[in-house]
Order: sequence, then C-alpha cells, then structure tokens
Amino acid sequence: YDLKCINFAICGGDTIALDLKRKVNNFLREHGSKTDLRVGYGLTECTGACCLSPEGLENLKDVIGIPFPDNEIKIVEIGTCQEVANNIDGEICISGPNVMLGYLDEKKETKDVIKKHEDGKLWLHTGDIGYIDIDGFLYFRSRLKRMFITSGYNIYPQYIEEILLNNKYVSAVAVVGVPHPYKGQVGKAYIVLKDNQVKVKLAKKSIQKHLKLNLADYAIPSEIVYVDCLPMTLVGKISYKDL
Repeated sequence: YDLKCINFAICGGDTIALDLKRKVNNFLREHGSKTDLRVGYGLTECTGACCLSPEGLENLKDVIGIPFPDNEIKIVEIGTCQEVANNIDGEICISGPNVMLGYLDEKKETKDVIKKHEDGKLWLHTGDIGYIDIDGFLYFRSRLKRMFITSGYNIYPQYIEEILLNNKYVSAVAVVGVPHPYKGQVGKAYIVLKDNQVKVKLAKKSIQKHLKLNLADYAIPSEIVYVDCLPMTLVGKISYKDL
C-alpha cells in the first residue's frame, strides 16, 4: 500500500518492454515512490553490471544506460574490431578493470571473446548487438546468436516479440529463426494466448492482422505455433535453444 521506502529500482537480466516499464513506473508513483525503473546491463564476463540508465529516461525504448566509472563501451562491426559510428548497429564491446582475465583452462574460447584492438586495450566482445546514440546512451537490440538473416535482411526476434506482446490476445511469445531453402532463415513464432481465451479463431485472426499492420512482409514470421507454455531455463528465462 505504501512504497515510499523504495528509492531505487533496477531491472536487469533480460529485456523489458517499454509498455511494461511504464506500468511499473505508474504503479510505483501511485503508491508513493518517486523513483523510475532503471535498466542495467552486464554479463558474467565483466563481473556483473557495467552500465545503468540515468533517471528520466523511462520513455526511451531499449536504452540500457551509460558506462559505470572506469568502464568503456564501444560498438564494432560484427565479426571485426572496427568501431562503427553513432546510431549504427554492431557488437557491444566492453573494456575496464572488471572484465575477466579469461575462461578457466579455455584458451581458445577466451581468445574468441577478449581481443586487443588498435588502441592497445583489451576488449570483451559480448555477443550482444546494440548501438550508441549521439548523447552516449547505449541501446540493446538483440543477442547476436538470436539475430537471423532472411533474404539479406537482419531480423531481430526481440522486436517481433514486442510487437506481438502489444496484441491483447498474447500472453507470452518467443521468436526464433529456422532454416529456409532459399531465404536463408525465416521466423517461427511460439505464442501463448491469454488465460480463459475462448475465441481462439478470433485471436489468431487478430494476431495475423496485427503483424501485417506493424511489420514489413519479410519480417513477419512464416510460421506461428500456439502452445500452452514456453520452455524455461533454470534461471527463469525463455529457453530459445530448446525451441
């Protein structure tokens, strides 16, 4: 009933939809807290979090902040060590004293992710795709492993998932890339409808219309599978590998 005691709220570990972030912020304010939900980013290889979004950015979609002190973040062209310009998608790289020395007894794996760039510094290649805007804010796009290419277009499953979650009939969704004979890969969506959904045909029709209105034709999943639940990992994330 009274959340005045909450001065700081942080979300991490997975992406959060802008609509959900706004709902959380409204709930906090309605119950006396003056904070906004702050979004952080990091990974085990850099000892946890390495950046956090400042206050007042609750309406910016996918922003995950600015680097902590002594941390540096840059975006490089995927598969290279070449830095790209602002607002251009690429792989997120991190440098700083919190970056790991390497994987224990795994020299090859270490070499694959920790690389020395032209500036002489060691950079951790995170396997995440994002970009930095002209103000220095970092934005998250997708896991590199989750992105797929269809007919030459880069497809970010997370974006399609957010579109689908905005449909009133959808409770949960996961999109993965599957092989295609000449397009390379195409999208396949697994959708969980909301509880007590009686008019299934109406829901499916609404979802198809929603996709056509909000996505380019090449980005619309070629197949939709309706399931009762999505497989989860031990830490409570969707297991895309199982899908």
